Amino acid sequence: GWALTEGDGSGNGRCAIVRDGAAVWDVFVLDSGMTWAESTGVDWMGAAIGRLAAARGRICPAAVFFHIPLGVYERARLTGAYQGVALEEALCWGDEDDRLADTIADMGAVRAGYCGHSHRNDFVCSRRGVRFAYGRVGGYGGYGELARGAKVVTLRDDGAVSDETVLF
Repeated sequence: GWALTEGDGSGNGRCAIVRDGAAVWDVFVLDSGMTWAESTGVDWMGAAIGRLAAARGRICPAAVFFHIPLGVYERARLTGAYQGVALEEALCWGDEDDRLADTIADMGAVRAGYCGHSHRNDFVCSRRGVRFAYGRVGGYGGYGELARGAKVVTLRDDGAVSDETVLF
């Protein structure tokens, strides 16, 4: 099962996926704001992961969803270190110095991060063991020539994560 477990009142929240009374995954949703520079989401998530690890006596794997891409996406696009479709710049407003992917990796819990915003991109890259992927453009009111679809994310009991694009 799952339950919306907590939030910070600023658009950031956490949902625990529970099996047999124990959390097996934490899923975070962060408000990246208009720019990452204005967002407190990554700091809030890091504090929550630390607090939860102390209370649980273990680190629970986590996935995080946000709107604005991190700098790691644009760096991967520019260097070709990605798999999938990259048809436009990854506008990583406020993370141009590409620091947040390392901050997330340093938390030790996050296995994957998913973003949106750039409707012409649907690719995956990684940094220090964290998978970073675009969601697929889903609505018909947005721009871009990619077929509409969704990113289906699978969180496994062993802490592994996978995803696939399903087209409508």
